[in-house]
Amino acid sequence: MPETRPVRVVYADDNAPYRTQLLRTLVAEPGIDVVAVVVDGHAALEAIEQHRPDVALVDLSTPGVSGLDIAEHVASQDPPLPTRVLLLAALPVPSTRRVLQAVGLRGVVDRASSRGDICAALTAAAV
Repeated sequence: MPETRPVRVVYADDNAPYRTQLLRTLVAEPGIDVVAVVVDGHAALEAIEQHRPDVALVDLSTPGVSGLDIAEHVASQDPPLPTRVLLLAALPVPSTRRVLQAVGLRGVVDRASSRGDICAALTAAAV
């Protein structure tokens, strides 16, 4: 069986305590390679452009540029970026037209999700 490479992830979140806890989980996960951690939307866009990760895990309310705007930006690039965006929300987020129209958006997970569920969502988003 061929070996699969880890999912390359940019993680953007301004909530330091949550970011630290989740980052510990992500770096310990053998199937995930965190290539950049940033705290605002502008830095997230730069990290996505620089690293071209498989998935960007972005807080919906990231300062500067929102997670949804990041998803729309990534989806609108020509040539397309290889990155899929997975939004991280403080509260469960209902589906909205704008969310559904963000072509590069691969889903929304809430902070109450288990660390295992978030890792599984990252792996699924990369496909």
